[in-house]
Amino acid sequence: MISKSYTKINTWATPAVVTSTRLVFLDNLKVLMMIMVIVHHVGQAYGAAVGWWPIQEANRTRILNPFLMVNRSFGMSLFFMIAGYFTASTCDRKGPRNLVRSRLQRLGLPLVVYTIFMILLQVLIFDYLKTGELGPVWPIDVGH
Repeated sequence: MISKSYTKINTWATPAVVTSTRLVFLDNLKVLMMIMVIVHHVGQAYGAAVGWWPIQEANRTRILNPFLMVNRSFGMSLFFMIAGYFTASTCDRKGPRNLVRSRLQRLGLPLVVYTIFMILLQVLIFDYLKTGELGPVWPIDVGH
């Protein structure tokens, strides 16, 4: 009798080769920058010379000042640089008209809805509860 031996290959155990044009180091940089933004805003309540902040802690520390000064100097600029780096390739891929249309849909429409919602909230609810009268529509006080 002839026996056949079969070799079972576990395809799930072999890693698949994934080719991607994604720049992973920029993704990692964006995650690091998001963490820096959170740490910066947490540190503003406890730093000594950071300007006005809604929550003022009585115990202030000066050790956060160098971090806040350096982080403030490049934090948002780096985010804008990364966004600008990808805008050119997106414009080439979509075309200028479709790029503007998609940005208005993704950013402009939520901004308009949020603005109308905040005006109604301020005029009809917050000012009415505070003074008993409807408040002014402008200036809108929503923080930064």
